[in-house]
Amino acid sequence: MKRLLLVLLAIVWFVGVLYVTWRVTFPSEVVAENIKWQVYRLSDEEFFVELSDVKPWGLGLSAKNVRIFEVMGYRDPRTELRFAMEAARLRVYPGSLLARAPVVSGRVQLGSGLVDLKVGTSISDGMVAVTSAELEADSFPLAEIA
Repeated sequence: MKRLLLVLLAIVWFVGVLYVTWRVTFPSEVVAENIKWQVYRLSDEEFFVELSDVKPWGLGLSAKNVRIFEVMGYRDPRTELRFAMEAARLRVYPGSLLARAPVVSGRVQLGSGLVDLKVGTSISDGMVAVTSAELEADSFPLAEIA
């Protein structure tokens, strides 16, 4: 009985140390820069993202002050704000990755309201297609967004 208790305590200790180490050493700045670069590159240099305070969240990420801008033109340095979120959290289901049909869920804070989302995708020939989308809004602030 003591041995079983010792094994359980060792497992809890290991998981706790692993979690704290992951949170403390998470490369927030590197991840944020990678997200910015990937959005810019994958949108054919049409959009770029500003975000701050990127942290791990379950099997995903959370970020604050997310803003998506549209680049007006190749030689035009002006940009136009297209979308702003106070906070965003996204995670992926590991089983769906193995099936090559990633399912992403999350929560986005827009003003004083929240939007919960779940998006199903499929991958074929290197292209990602949306197969399902579920959105649920709670206290959605239409007046703040318009």
